[in-house]
Amino acid sequence: MTAPPVALVATDLDGTLWDRDGRIHPRTADALAHLRARGVPVLTVTGRRPATAAPLLRANGLTPAASVYLDGALGREGTDGKVFHRSTLDPGTVTALLALCHHHGVEPCVVVDGPDHDLLIGERPSTHPRHLAANAAHVRRCDLAAEAPTLPVLSLVVCGGDPQPLAALAARTTALARTSLTRDTVYGGAALSLRRPGTGKWQAVRAYCARSGLDPAGVLALGDGANDLDLLSEAAVALVPADGDPAALAHATATVAPASRGGWADVLEYLP
Repeated sequence: MTAPPVALVATDLDGTLWDRDGRIHPRTADALAHLRARGVPVLTVTGRRPATAAPLLRANGLTPAASVYLDGALGREGTDGKVFHRSTLDPGTVTALLALCHHHGVEPCVVVDGPDHDLLIGERPSTHPRHLAANAAHVRRCDLAAEAPTLPVLSLVVCGGDPQPLAALAARTTALARTSLTRDTVYGGAALSLRRPGTGKWQAVRAYCARSGLDPAGVLALGDGANDLDLLSEAAVALVPADGDPAALAHATATVAPASRGGWADVLEYLP
């Protein structure tokens, strides 16, 4: 059986659509323009928060049909329009996760759905100081245990943290949250994220297809990281940059050149 025509292109950002410095190759820019002219929607799907992804999308002149943030926890039309998908942790789970974090000597950042100060921290955050400095305009210090359970919490995160306590914590959270522990390529050390069970990039892509009347069997996906595995494994076509994570490459329909060389443009080969 032949695959259905490409109905939607769902793409990761860092290391996939643009390089590690947020620069889009001219080949990729041309391919995006071609897709726009053909009427094929592009959905950006990233682990970034809206506060860090949306400005980069605008700076690159990108106008995606919709944007998915935080590995599927939040989906908005355009870059910061109407919410079409949101996956939040319930208050009891937030309380339980914060207690587990405290037990392991970890103080996470709490990401909430809000227009300003979406990154809540306590007195001794475990995330890397450079992570906090880079997000200074969006950080608010508070009593996490008292305030976080009253808010729409999208995730608990640590960037550039000590791998040992984070690994011990991650082993205890899998029954409560979708747990991701990876090497942090920006700040060093490890990166931990805790989200609502079932949250994932593909879940958000399906939500967008449902609201837009698109066939999810016609999704072409691009991604390079361990956080893209659900997206790559479910898509009809999965393209992975050659310098991607080995786990992502294992799900590839085909590999493409790295983002720095415009490999993303190979999506055009799959259009009818």
